[in-house]
Amino acid sequence: MKKYVCLLPFLLLTACMDDEQAVETEREPAGFVIEEKEYADPPATSGYVPDFTATDIEELPVETLEELAVERPMSETVTADEMREDVDTFLRAMRYGYGPYEAYGGDEAFLAAERELNEWIDSQDQSVSTVTFNGKLSDAYSFIKDQHFGIAGVQPYMKEVIPHSVEDWIFTKEGDTYFYEGEEVVSVNGEDAEAFMQPSLGEGGEEIYRAVSMSEDGAGQWTLETADDTYTAFSFQMTVKPDEADSLFDISETDEGIPVIRFGTFALTDDLDFTFDDMFEAVDAIEDAPAAILDLRDNGGGLGGFGTRFVHDLTGSPPSSTESVWLDTKTINLLMAEKVKEGIEEGKVYKTFYEDYGLFLPDPNEEFQLPDEPDAGVETFETKWTDTGVDISESPSLETPLYILMNENSGSASEILISDLLEYDQTTLMGTATRGVFTSDAGSLFYLPNSGISIHMPGSFYVSPYSFEREAIGIEPDIWLSGSGAMERAAEWIEERHVE
Repeated sequence: MKKYVCLLPFLLLTACMDDEQAVETEREPAGFVIEEKEYADPPATSGYVPDFTATDIEELPVETLEELAVERPMSETVTADEMREDVDTFLRAMRYGYGPYEAYGGDEAFLAAERELNEWIDSQDQSVSTVTFNGKLSDAYSFIKDQHFGIAGVQPYMKEVIPHSVEDWIFTKEGDTYFYEGEEVVSVNGEDAEAFMQPSLGEGGEEIYRAVSMSEDGAGQWTLETADDTYTAFSFQMTVKPDEADSLFDISETDEGIPVIRFGTFALTDDLDFTFDDMFEAVDAIEDAPAAILDLRDNGGGLGGFGTRFVHDLTGSPPSSTESVWLDTKTINLLMAEKVKEGIEEGKVYKTFYEDYGLFLPDPNEEFQLPDEPDAGVETFETKWTDTGVDISESPSLETPLYILMNENSGSASEILISDLLEYDQTTLMGTATRGVFTSDAGSLFYLPNSGISIHMPGSFYVSPYSFEREAIGIEPDIWLSGSGAMERAAEWIEERHVE
């Protein structure tokens, strides 16, 4: 049986972990004592597979799905009957096309949201503005934290957990004690300072510590208590600025010969002056070096399959703990095939990266094959790679210390690459927390029939110890950096450790 999920890894590919034990990795750069990170056991992926035989919600007919894929402008107003039809269309499309549907509550949660909307619609005695209807639709489905999912181009669930710090507070450490301007630190915001302190780098690459909060209430006035005094200051959102002259792709070196690999995107178009094959040349540069820097700042994603092949070429094996929920329905086949067709017409580059694996892309010149009945299941490392003939090392390894520079705009496929590389102890993360957009794929786009409201609907769901409960939060670094000059500070610190 052909599974449509074969297309989705090109748009975004993630990693996962067996649910029987937590992942524990200890990545300890010289000079800093970084606590061992533990990643929670995600639930069994099989629990997120939809059972299409156990629902009263019917799939939309083919002719309706074909109409939904056609772009249309938003109307100015909608009647009650038009809103009811849009709400029903939305629910039926999501039931058969949204990969994380079960992860966000299944029929129980989605039907409850539909009832809430219809109750509001019943209370309207006249047409309402489409803007108002859009707001109600977003409110009803704001329980969906998936940052790839969007209504009229906006995520209903807005990211709330953002790293904050006080820029002028720089700390040093002696033994188990932290110091601020020579004074022993007692507490931060009335709590044990240890809970806030994170390794960082000063302007010259020297090792320092910063107080960092990833709690939802991290913004506002902070209080620092030392043995001698009490200080107050307002925190700021930690951001890592890219260099002004940053390109989308480059392979260069620091002054001391440490290779710097700039991957600014995994979404290539045919008018760019580089290709995916050019990007794979980074593997040779990394393998021959004493250490390497992978710059993923502002990389918003693209084809996740590139990251899979990059990890494979670099370590000897594709990411070995990958697990995802796939759907094979008329809904996802039609909408995704239409998106790929439009992408090709716009000059987007789609590649499989594995000629002998059997992955496919829909041919825009042919009618796509539709399943007789909707189906779903789980894809694992074994089911994906067994009997493919793809060469996979029995003992994959990352020999070169790899330092990944990331920021708050590193998301989607770039986050998946980061999480895949976290399986190796030689990986150290530098910068600030990533976007937190990595439990689903880029998905498809459709338009509600009456309002014209666009719905961005991911088609797969990924379960991983690195992504579990991190959606809309992100992956945190080992060494926290913010502001400008991050590359220079990182390079100084890395060169000191790896260049004689």
